[in-house]
Amino acid sequence: MSSSGWFFTDGWTGQQQITDTSTTQNHPIGTTVQAKHATYGVATFIYLKGVASTAAYNVVVFDLKANTTTRAVAGSRGPAAVAMSANVDDRYGWYMVEGSAIITCGTVAADKPLYATATAGTVDDAVVSGDMILGMVSKTA
Repeated sequence: MSSSGWFFTDGWTGQQQITDTSTTQNHPIGTTVQAKHATYGVATFIYLKGVASTAAYNVVVFDLKANTTTRAVAGSRGPAAVAMSANVDDRYGWYMVEGSAIITCGTVAADKPLYATATAGTVDDAVVSGDMILGMVSKTA
């Protein structure tokens, strides 16, 4: 049973749990899985290497070719994901790429597109040209 409330839906057992961080790489970088949570529903996660100062629910951008993650800031480019743990430098963990996630954000209104901010890992709904995170929308204020 998962202590985080996330349960793999693809039959995986004995693997690194969704909200765990590990000093050991337990899966190939870029592995994707689906998991289900009673509150948040089904979501898709990608396994990535962490970066310094990452906190749970920070928004990151990642580069699978370079094997890097960077906490999102204004001007960031690349696919975005949400850290499911404090997955700091030289650690490994899961990041949500699709689904309903808790995220680190400023004050936001419901049902608004979200934008990278000057604060690493944080998003808000202030419209800034070039900083929109495609597909990321607030659901509650």
